[in-house]
Amino acid sequence: PESRSRGAMDAPPLWNGACEDASTSGRDRYAWVPYPVGHRKRDGFIANYETTVAERDTFYSRTTWTPAVAKALASEAFRPDRDRGMTLRYDQSEYPLLDAFCDLVGERHLSTVHERWSSHDRSKSHLEEKRALLAPLAVPSEKRDAFEDVYDRLVREVVLPAIAKRQGSQFARSVRRACRTTNDVDASRPDAAADATDDVAAHSGVRYLYAAFPCARVQQPSSLHTIRCHVDSMYGHGPCSVNCWLPLTKLDARGTNSLHVESAPGKEDFQPIRVDVGEIRVFDGSACAHYTVANACDETRVSLDFRVVSEALFVYDDAERTTASLKEKNVKVGNKTRYRLGGYFSAAQADAFGAFRRVARGAPCVKHGFPHSDEEKGA
Repeated sequence: PESRSRGAMDAPPLWNGACEDASTSGRDRYAWVPYPVGHRKRDGFIANYETTVAERDTFYSRTTWTPAVAKALASEAFRPDRDRGMTLRYDQSEYPLLDAFCDLVGERHLSTVHERWSSHDRSKSHLEEKRALLAPLAVPSEKRDAFEDVYDRLVREVVLPAIAKRQGSQFARSVRRACRTTNDVDASRPDAAADATDDVAAHSGVRYLYAAFPCARVQQPSSLHTIRCHVDSMYGHGPCSVNCWLPLTKLDARGTNSLHVESAPGKEDFQPIRVDVGEIRVFDGSACAHYTVANACDETRVSLDFRVVSEALFVYDDAERTTASLKEKNVKVGNKTRYRLGGYFSAAQADAFGAFRRVARGAPCVKHGFPHSDEEKGA
């Protein structure tokens, strides 16, 4: 990709600049596609990817950003050529997410769950079996409350501090100045405090939005991919959000039951995420294309994913303002691509000691993915 800032929207960014070299050097432009030439799924996969690229280019070239988002996109933290990926580790005894999930769904051996289905066929999607497995996620219960509690603590105590530190003090200061006249951040703190070089002081008062409930994914052994190539900006997630992806089962060494992601928008250097249970991969899912391939191993992969964004860089809906990260054509679709505080999103704010305290709570809803069906609430 070009090194110019995404904050400059005078022309479409060359997301595919890295790929043009490959196409002119005689190599197969789509050598990375997970289906060989002649496979019945190959042409459709490529067509879908090209649609993804076109949607991404349109989004970044035609969106009018709020001042805060424009400043962020011009900062070091969100440069288009910067790899925003990182891997976080968490103590599974302190955050027993796997145990809480297994208790909730009533299944202790997730990697072999497909063996207990009435019949397993690699050529089928098995949506009904997945629906039955994940059904408890959509029903209020003490076990779901326990799972939510572990998840919420993990996000606030491990994920948010790491993301805030990665984005940096300079980014936090630029956001405060850009939003000083809005309600997006606490503007009451003096410049001296906001300009402190200490990470804790620099982020005190900063608020982050995070998915109130994680999306659960089940990828059984299959001859077909289960998630098509896409970028999350296609579904209304903004350029300053990040995706967090964590497995609850061991990943195949070849990566066939993992998520495949490019390192930067348009680079097309797709690689499977390689993390262990007890680790979280953070990446720029809004702009970096990602997909799954056919799970060629004999084990089911179960994983969770969720999104995080600074509240200053995501304006939720009210009577006058729509989500700042949405392109105009999606604003008119209704609320399908909007994400509300108190609905899809919870919010946490850093205190004077750098600890993130929840200040608004969302609730599981249809926008948290399969198998949820409750409508989104919130502001």
